[in-house]
Formats: sequence, C-alpha cells, structure tokens
Amino acid sequence: MWAGNSDRTPGNGVMSLELAAPLWHAFMQDVTAGTPVTDFAQPGGVDWVNVDAYSGMLPGPYTSRVYHEVFISGTEPTQVDNTKVPVDVDTVSNTLWTWDCPGIEDTKGYLDLSQVDNGNANFQAFDQIWIERAKTGVGKRGGPNNGVTMYFYQTGFWTPFGDTWGAPFAPTTSCTSNTGTPPPSPSDTPTPEATPTPTAEPTPIPTPEATPTPTAEPTPIPTAEPTPTPTAEPTPIPTAEATPTDTPTA
Repeated sequence: MWAGNSDRTPGNGVMSLELAAPLWHAFMQDVTAGTPVTDFAQPGGVDWVNVDAYSGMLPGPYTSRVYHEVFISGTEPTQVDNTKVPVDVDTVSNTLWTWDCPGIEDTKGYLDLSQVDNGNANFQAFDQIWIERAKTGVGKRGGPNNGVTMYFYQTGFWTPFGDTWGAPFAPTTSCTSNTGTPPPSPSDTPTPEATPTPTAEPTPIPTPEATPTPTAEPTPIPTAEPTPTPTAEPTPIPTAEATPTDTPTA
C-alpha cells in the first residue's frame, strides 16, 4: 500500500505506521470478515530466542525487558547486550558516587550507546548527535534533518516497550567535588581485652569398678583306686604223722 500527498508535498514526518498501517488493517478486517480464524503453521528452519527488547541482543545483567523473537535458524544473536553498563551512584542525590555522598553506594545499569555502529565512524558521528539530544529528553529536535527524539515507537501514540530506551542515561556530576581518596579514618581507642573467666574443671565421675565374675572351681576328677591283686594263700605242707612203733609187752 502506498500513502502520500497527491501533490508530492512532504507528509510532515508522518510514517507508514501512522498512516498506511491503519488503512491496511482496516482493509484486511473488511475483506476477511466471516473468515474462520486458524492457527498459523510455523515453517521449519526458524528458532525462537529471548532478546533484550531495546537492543535486540541476548539479555544482559541490566536488561529490564525481554522479548521472545523469531529468527531464521543461524541468524539469532550471539552477543550479550552491551548498551547498559554498571555505574556507582549515590542513593540519596542520584549522582555519581563519592566517598562523602549523603547516601550509600549503589550500582545500577545505565544507558551507554558508545558501542552502537562501532564499525562505522560516520554512523557513530550521527548517533552521537542523537544521543546528546536524547540525554535532555524526548521531543528534542535537531540533527541534519531536524528529527525529534522519541521512544519506540512514538510517545503518546504507541510505545509497546514503555517510555524508556531501556535504561536512563548515567549522571555526569558527583554529589561533591571530593572525588579523590577519602581521608584516613581516626584511630580507634583500643578496647581493653576482657579478662577471661576461668572455666571450672569438670569433676571427673568415678568409673565403677567392674565386679569380678567368680571363677568356678574346677570339679576334681576322681582317681580310680587300683584294684588290689589278691595274694595267693600258701598251700600248707602236710606234716607226716609218726608211725607208732609197737612196743613188745613183756
């Protein structure tokens, strides 16, 4: 779809999203009225990857919003977001941290676009012109074509990722001029060592003597009395009786 002035006069900065897109949307709604809504079949060879919503790189430590984006396989980003960097600030004055700020030190992520288009010095020169205007806010005109700074897409019209560029620009001033080394702290008065309280030795608990187990006296084994061998009685030798002699009678 083409949209513009018939006399070829400039469109006063109006872009396709503001003019052609609404017309195309209205046309498609009319011609598809009554057509059933079906799911779109995803083709092969594509991958979904979470990216930083503002830089399009892989989310980094200070990424504030992530967008799930589709890529042709092999073209997904590999570099981690480098458009937000850590800066130490004072929590009370929101200025660069120094040792005598009224608050405490806090490290936050701030916008740093110095690496954008770092392979093209001509692009970076014009990027810097926009950055200097953007540091002062939105709606600031300037640059070669008197362009205006705005959030994506346009403040008050459509900002899907909020009124931000992903992070604020870092402060450029300190809360005081004392940016050097802090003075040494005064010597502290030594605190006397506390006298240790003697710890009472625990009274040993006597261990009861074990009662000896009485040993059973061994039962004597009786010794068999030897059986006496009987003594043979001597056989008496008979004494010969004297034969009487007859005495003649006178």
